[in-house]
Amino acid sequence: MKVYLSHKQPSDATYKHCSNLASLEKVCLDGEASSLIIDSFLSSFFYHEVSELIKIVLKKCRTNCEVTIMEVDCDLLFRQYTRDDIELDYFNALFFESGKKCILNTEKILGLVPENFTVTEKSISNSNFSIIKLRRAK
Repeated sequence: MKVYLSHKQPSDATYKHCSNLASLEKVCLDGEASSLIIDSFLSSFFYHEVSELIKIVLKKCRTNCEVTIMEVDCDLLFRQYTRDDIELDYFNALFFESGKKCILNTEKILGLVPENFTVTEKSISNSNFSIIKLRRAK
């Protein structure tokens, strides 16, 4: 089963869309997901909740499941802001008009990934998103 966990609609109709944890629980059993995309979902929770959230979400993955995590990386944004590459209004709109409850960076997310997942790719999109690809090993 392919799952898209986000408040946004998926661009690929083959994915089951889940916009919250309750819908994820209804759609996907533990160990059932073969592909999982987490798009700007982690930051919609409070910082102290993200560790447990990742555990809950990644339990849905079967062995060899491909996981893609996309989140705005605050380190990149802060660097761009201090270099005057982005405006203060964009910065504020990104964080305060989109329902975010925390800001994260790539290192924090990677530090929360369980040991039974391996990182297969890390990249940065043009829109300051950190993209982390994982695969469940066991």
